[in-house]
Amino acid sequence: MGPAGVTRRGENVKSSLQKSATLAHIKEFIDLLLDRSLSPQTINGHLIAIRSFYRYLQDEEQQEIDNPVLPGLSLRLPKPLPRFLQLV
Repeated sequence: MGPAGVTRRGENVKSSLQKSATLAHIKEFIDLLLDRSLSPQTINGHLIAIRSFYRYLQDEEQQEIDNPVLPGLSLRLPKPLPRFLQLV
């Protein structure tokens, strides 16, 4: 076991994942980030990181765990208004 209770790769990963995150947890997390006034692009970055972590656990650590961040789950990004040319 590493500093501050951090497990090294392959050590007790199953025991630390007994309570996996659910879609409800992810939605609460999104609400928390929205309350902190983070931009949709920043929140989507957090979701990508969580999704990638669970994919890593499935592929590299052979964990039988469901990914709580469903494919396509992201916030809509605002589309900027079109820019127009000014005649000088």
